[in-house]
Amino acid sequence: MSAFLYLTFRDQVDLHTYFQFASDKTEAELIEHRRNVHALDRSLPHRAGRAYARLIRGERAPATSSALSDGSRISVRAIVRPEIDFRMLAKALLYTAMDQEKRRSDEEDQAA
Repeated sequence: MSAFLYLTFRDQVDLHTYFQFASDKTEAELIEHRRNVHALDRSLPHRAGRAYARLIRGERAPATSSALSDGSRISVRAIVRPEIDFRMLAKALLYTAMDQEKRRSDEEDQAA
């Protein structure tokens, strides 16, 4: 399990944007990237540094929590990917649409 799981969304985005962990860039390219990013967002190096410190210390941001209709609670944590996985996003949207259509169909069957 990734330690990123315990960081906030914003911390994960800042780390990916600044440090480019998943990149195959050379060290010189990464240094140039950080210089360019700093010019566009002056506080990003500081935010990413603080997020990295929280990661190293093992700090845990609170999970998003929701109550279900039966009274139980679930907690959800998200891991930010450095790039959008369009295949996974399309799959999630397709399953959501299929589920909504099934529910609509079931409701129509019950009403008939």
